[in-house]
Amino acid sequence: MVGVYAIDVFGEVVRSREKHITVDFPSGTTMGGGPSRSLARAIRRYRDSLPDLCKKHGTSVAMFGKLTTRYSIKSLDKRVLVTIVDRNGRSAVDVQTARLKSKLTA
Repeated sequence: MVGVYAIDVFGEVVRSREKHITVDFPSGTTMGGGPSRSLARAIRRYRDSLPDLCKKHGTSVAMFGKLTTRYSIKSLDKRVLVTIVDRNGRSAVDVQTARLKSKLTA
């Protein structure tokens, strides 16, 4: 979608003091751990591509009140929390958890 393929978000998460990075896709900003230059650039590209993606699916960025993904690691568990809230306040949350094969170190 944006021509960025080799991003290790969880590697950045484990090196961050906060142990999480939350990406706000409509604004292209992050909360929690600070992203590297390459991750920040990829996030901006996703932000810039979001209007076209929405258009392809018959919607617009304005329909979202919130569209975030929080990446976190606790012990050996990687976690992705996707939160979508439309402009009417309806929400959907999806959590994906995967076990790491070995413990990441900072």
